Amino acid sequence: MAPVPPLLPDAPPLEATPAPPGAWSSAPPAAPVAGRDPRVWATVLIGAASTVAMVFSSFAPWAHYADGVDKTGIEHGDGWILIGLAFVAAGLCGAIAVGLRHLAARLALAGTGLVVFVVYLLNKYEIGRATDLVTGQRLAIGGGLYVVAFAALGLVVAALAMPSRPWWGPRVAARAAATTTTAT
Repeated sequence: MAPVPPLLPDAPPLEATPAPPGAWSSAPPAAPVAGRDPRVWATVLIGAASTVAMVFSSFAPWAHYADGVDKTGIEHGDGWILIGLAFVAAGLCGAIAVGLRHLAARLALAGTGLVVFVVYLLNKYEIGRATDLVTGQRLAIGGGLYVVAFAALGLVVAALAMPSRPWWGPRVAARAAATTTTAT
């Protein structure tokens, strides 16, 4: 068997190590840090504020009776629908905050806002034509129901403010760009 040479030298090297010439830069320039688009934060903040408004409006008065009694959205029943839709909107805002820029998220947020607005319209119509059984007077619409309309508007505005990527994705866009450059 042949002797195995040592893996490391016995002593450190005694010769001088060369230094780079003065014309060399010490380090490459740092790449600029890509910040988030301000429209993303506008989407998240407007969407989150609308979500909180939807939850609070569920507990606010939606109808005022002539004798001073108020009926909240939870007591009316559709307040629970708004709380469920608020969970959907909060999930979408959270996904947008962590980087989801797909067109489907934008459409889902706008769709959630439209469903909330339909809930507002149906309840406004129903409360507006209802009468108090004791006094026979019409019910007045409470402020909580108007907050629902503003929350729906906020979700749609947040969806419009959101920057989105094309639905076909970067691979298809790169393939289409390569096809058009080779064809010409």
